[in-house]
Amino acid sequence: MNYKQLQEALANAKPASFDAPADKPSQRECLTKAAPATRDAAFIASIAKGFAPVIQEAIEAAVGPLKARIEELERRPELKYLGVFRDDGRKYSEGSAVTHSGGIWIALRATTEKPNHSADWQLAVKSGDHSTPAPRSDAATANARTNGHYSRPRSP
Repeated sequence: MNYKQLQEALANAKPASFDAPADKPSQRECLTKAAPATRDAAFIASIAKGFAPVIQEAIEAAVGPLKARIEELERRPELKYLGVFRDDGRKYSEGSAVTHSGGIWIALRATTEKPNHSADWQLAVKSGDHSTPAPRSDAATANARTNGHYSRPRSP
């Protein structure tokens, strides 16, 4: 619906009884009479009818892409951690995460194969060697001669 059609709809929606009487009623008469409220409600309803297609079109334009995005997200596999990998013929579905050889593996498709022996798995977290912590590169060394922390004799 374009602007001209909207103007025509509004012009046609105005009820014939909307025009105010020639003599202005008092405040008391306006408060006690229900006719103006009914007339206003009919006018508002007719305007709403004219705007309904425009509003519906705007809602569809805004909501349509969001519905498509939600459907796309719901089609994605759910990532679910299933603990340590068991080599007992269990079938792992796409998105299953398991621990194997100290690392975390995610199934790219439904599989019964063992992680790190099949292209059905993707390594997500690599295991580390936890026997000795790695030295910090930003820390000063404990060697006094290298870092200058030993006391030097004072000159006389």
